Amino acid sequence: KYTGAAIGGLVVGGALGYLAKPAEVIERTVTAPGTTVTIPGTTVTVPKTITITGTPPTIRETITTVAETTEYTFPPEPKTPIKLSVWLWGTFAPAIDALNKIAYIWNRDHPKVQIEFTPIAGLSSLEFTLKCEQATAAGEGPDIIHNEDYAMASLVYDGYAELLPSELQDLAKKYIHPSFIDAVYFWGPDVVRRMYVLPGAYGVNPTKHTWINDYHVEEAGLKAGWNPSDWDELIEVAQKMTKYDSAGNLVRSGLFVRVGGHVAGIFDKITPLLRTEGARIIWAEKGEWKTDIDSDITRKVIQRLYLDVIYKYRIYDPGFPGDVDAFAKELVSIVHPRELRETVMSIRTVNPERFIGPEGPKGFHGAPHPPESKGTKPLSFIDAHSWCVNSKIPKEKKDWAFAFLAWYMTDSVVKGLLFNATGNMTIFKDVMESPPFTNPWYQEMLKVSMSMDPKSRILHPMMAQIGNAGGTVLSRIYLREVDLDKGLRELGAAVRDVIKQAPAPKS
Repeated sequence: KYTGAAIGGLVVGGALGYLAKPAEVIERTVTAPGTTVTIPGTTVTVPKTITITGTPPTIRETITTVAETTEYTFPPEPKTPIKLSVWLWGTFAPAIDALNKIAYIWNRDHPKVQIEFTPIAGLSSLEFTLKCEQATAAGEGPDIIHNEDYAMASLVYDGYAELLPSELQDLAKKYIHPSFIDAVYFWGPDVVRRMYVLPGAYGVNPTKHTWINDYHVEEAGLKAGWNPSDWDELIEVAQKMTKYDSAGNLVRSGLFVRVGGHVAGIFDKITPLLRTEGARIIWAEKGEWKTDIDSDITRKVIQRLYLDVIYKYRIYDPGFPGDVDAFAKELVSIVHPRELRETVMSIRTVNPERFIGPEGPKGFHGAPHPPESKGTKPLSFIDAHSWCVNSKIPKEKKDWAFAFLAWYMTDSVVKGLLFNATGNMTIFKDVMESPPFTNPWYQEMLKVSMSMDPKSRILHPMMAQIGNAGGTVLSRIYLREVDLDKGLRELGAAVRDVIKQAPAPKS
């Protein structure tokens, strides 16, 4: 099931500089961070990045909160000490210090149940998932897993996530904003959607937005806060924002379109645009999986918003810098669709003087995805990294892992460290209703999210494999390695080949 095409995760994308991997099967078991994953013909060395244990030297202030909660029943103290090992896909710098402090608080108050966080870099999300599964099979896997939701879907469907206890499910319903609760339901091995996960420590986005530089909007003769009402207006204004040097080379792109990079992300980025135009993308009907991924809707979205933008209007070039860092550097005026976390965190890191003021973000905003025609309702998807508890670990560890997650979800100091202090928005209601997220910029962003009918982007139990298979073909279409007609046929075949590998839900 896990082929190189499915797990490789990266394709050439001009300035993105990623290399595609061959469609070959992983042979060798991976047992721990720092080991080497061997693929026939390819070796990927996984660096042991950061191990976070909450040692006192990392704590610069007195933290008085206690690692307990009155809202959840903690298990009895273990007779012999245990350690909870947490693996996190990718490293997110603003969260590292917060996780260190959280580990310190927990370990201080629970000397017999120590916790250790290990963010793991250098893998695609599906490679990371395979690493977790294989390490678990070898008896060396993590107790808690933090993953992006496409890959988490595969982990849950493969049977490596424990269903949340009813007491914890009740807490989730209390703390997660009701508009975004859909994000924590996944298909288990029996293809029934249940609550297996909780919102993660980072990478939780109410919806994807179209991000617009307001300074460039004003340069184009419009008022800051402008939102495109349809594709024609988007392209017209993006053309005005685009700049070239005297030799005709692109020096500022009015609109970035995702053509390369993390493969599942290529597929993921087109899906809100398809949904806005009426596509269902993937669904179950009468006991069978269906897809309209190769429909005329996909054809017109690719032609107008990708191929025309790149080749007809020369608004973007695959070799030009792109995505959120280029947006933060003002090399790109509009990015769509993209997540809040990546956009705001890049701005804070790369260009805070220009885009962060005393009240929070400024000079840019998140807009609804423009439809083809005025009057069509823009739609989007929730994008939420999440935690799950490994179903294969002993019951005592499961009980304490759930207790930790209950504390994480209910403690205001913990959430303040992870979210409020970093400007890292999440879907917990109490976080949304506290500073800095109460300021007008964030509230307008949330209003846009709500207007786009947020739904889970997990349309199938094998969403990660679908994303990688579909993203590989889409990238070839965007880069003109295959014409649109043939590419659509390949796209439909690639997606259908994966969706049929899981039984369709009965209801």
